[in-house]
Amino acid sequence: MNNLWKKLSQRERVLSVAILVLLVVGCGYFFIVPTLDQLRVLDGAIEQLEDDIMKYAHVAARADSIDDAFSEIEDQHSSAWTEVEIHERLRREIFRLALTNPEAADALYADDDEYLVSIPQLNKGHLMEGGDGYREYQISLNIPEATVENLVEFLRRIAESPQALQVDRLTLQRPVVKEGIVHATVDVTRTVVDGAPSEQGQKKQKRTENYVTNPSFDSFDERDGKFHVWETEGCAVAKSADYATLGGSAMHAKAESGNCEVFQRVQLQGGLEYILTFDMASSGKVNVSVAADSDGRSYGEVEASRDGRIYGYEVRFMLYEDAGDSFLLRAPFIELGAADSEIYIDNVMLKEWTD
Repeated sequence: MNNLWKKLSQRERVLSVAILVLLVVGCGYFFIVPTLDQLRVLDGAIEQLEDDIMKYAHVAARADSIDDAFSEIEDQHSSAWTEVEIHERLRREIFRLALTNPEAADALYADDDEYLVSIPQLNKGHLMEGGDGYREYQISLNIPEATVENLVEFLRRIAESPQALQVDRLTLQRPVVKEGIVHATVDVTRTVVDGAPSEQGQKKQKRTENYVTNPSFDSFDERDGKFHVWETEGCAVAKSADYATLGGSAMHAKAESGNCEVFQRVQLQGGLEYILTFDMASSGKVNVSVAADSDGRSYGEVEASRDGRIYGYEVRFMLYEDAGDSFLLRAPFIELGAADSEIYIDNVMLKEWTD
């Protein structure tokens, strides 16, 4: 090979090199360029597949939300309940809506002066056939005395009830002896769908039940300076729009001494796992736990950040006591351990934990 190269003249050598370069360029053109084009096609196909995956994910998410929404409606309005069960659920809802504060823990045991309108007795209703796929349960309410303003607010609450209630008839009478007071008869109809609650619906309802009352701190007594159901010791509390994450308000609590406590008492069933979540901004030493009301035994706790920024917190705990028994807990139980420590808290949720 060397001898052959040496026998070539300078001109022949240059020509050989030129031919070799042309061969390399030709190979590149016929092999490398198509390969690059194929890679570009594959990149485009990958991008298209990624777009398709994102679209399918959005569709699946919407389908899940639709299924969840239907399950919630199905659980709220199923005519698989007996007429007695429908009446009992409607009775509780009517008395809850009649409360001055409809977020009260138990509308059936409120004092007389806590009602927006007074309903001495709830008459028995009757179940009627509706249209295709639903039935209706109608009941008549007798309200002996109420102001016009309170009656209008009560009717508004009925219209916005999650139980799909509607006012079919309203009759007003004005007693001669009491100015500004009316006697009202209201016919209310509840719509229930045919079919039993699905397994998915029952699971969803269990997962979304919140054991905390007034979780968004919307109900606040300006006169007493207290949030409904929430208890405080050694703290100054106020309603604040700062750091509100659920609704338009949050609780602001500031320690007046070194022993400030904020808590709510809840009754939970033993043998189950629960999850407590809340949004909170804090400064100073702040500890949040779930504790037995009787002896202070802790079932789980978390120490809050002190930088004044809002964070989402989570406490999972198990009530290992016998299933079927109920226990009174402080959940959440917030302790501000130093003077001038303060918190903003909102969106408090306590639910059963389900995988």
